[in-house]
Amino acid sequence: MKNKIALWVFGLSLIWAAPAFATGTTIDFGSPTTISGDTATFTFDSHTITAMGFECTDNTLGSCSTSGVMLATKNNTGGETGLGISGGQHGDNEIESKDFMQLDFSQFASLGVTSLTLQIQSVQTGEGFRLFQSNTSGMAGTPVLTVTGNGTNNPGSVVTATISVNFATNAFIDISALGSNAANNDVLLGSGSMATPSGPLGDSTPEPSTLALFGTGLLGLGFAVRRYAAHPA
Repeated sequence: MKNKIALWVFGLSLIWAAPAFATGTTIDFGSPTTISGDTATFTFDSHTITAMGFECTDNTLGSCSTSGVMLATKNNTGGETGLGISGGQHGDNEIESKDFMQLDFSQFASLGVTSLTLQIQSVQTGEGFRLFQSNTSGMAGTPVLTVTGNGTNNPGSVVTATISVNFATNAFIDISALGSNAANNDVLLGSGSMATPSGPLGDSTPEPSTLALFGTGLLGLGFAVRRYAAHPA
């Protein structure tokens, strides 16, 4: 009887210890975990992504500073949702051609992320954006992609762009509006997702502590079954 009770206890502990998997494969940049001044943070798969805003002297993004920069979220009835930079010459809290948003993915350097997909919002007629990779904070780095709007004049227009990444080499991804239409060109950072060779990050990543607990439960159950088999009475 005692052996049967032991088996029940071990079985219940095994269920309780089943691995907890990280949930969600999309980062909503319109909903920061924290936002203060020129910095916002986001939690994804138990890691932190830090966004920082920079304003520059011109659209070459060669001389930039965080002085006086304020990040802001936007969610209006026109469908514009995401993270932008407060103020600017247009005054509509978006990312313009003379500033850029830098995303710090350094905490993901060891996870083998191979690609990053970003949804850039409010890409209207004649507007566009640039993506850069960098290993230095505050520098836009090397341009990797330039995208022009799809010809619609809907403020809620969304453009999806995917780039190859290696966060161990270049931990920073930078977003700026195109400099070709500085009079009226601004966009929003909407959402993003990451992928590894095995699939989207966050789909099936068990928490380390629950893996250890699960293993302990399996080991204990094995001993209990062996003992029960040896002494069925």
